[in-house]
Amino acid sequence: MEDVVGINETGLKLFSETLLKYRDDIKLILDKYSDVMKKSDLYYQGEAADLMRKKFEEFSSNFIIVKKSFLTYSNDMITLVDTYVRNDSSNIMLEK
Repeated sequence: MEDVVGINETGLKLFSETLLKYRDDIKLILDKYSDVMKKSDLYYQGEAADLMRKKFEEFSSNFIIVKKSFLTYSNDMITLVDTYVRNDSSNIMLEK
């Protein structure tokens, strides 16, 4: 049997859309998390609380990277489909 190389265009497009939905969901969760931490000084004070908020602030800088990664992965799936379709079409045209 010959090796077959291909992609499922519909599946990859759905995967791309799913990644965007997850990014939106994660953004909402991370935004709420940040809001809770910012308001924590109303009910949690002292050296330990300040340290916790400082650590959170350092950690939260990664949120942008996480959200951007989901967008990048989604775009990569669309690019893969577009490239595959373009290359597949080129191969078909050459064979005629």
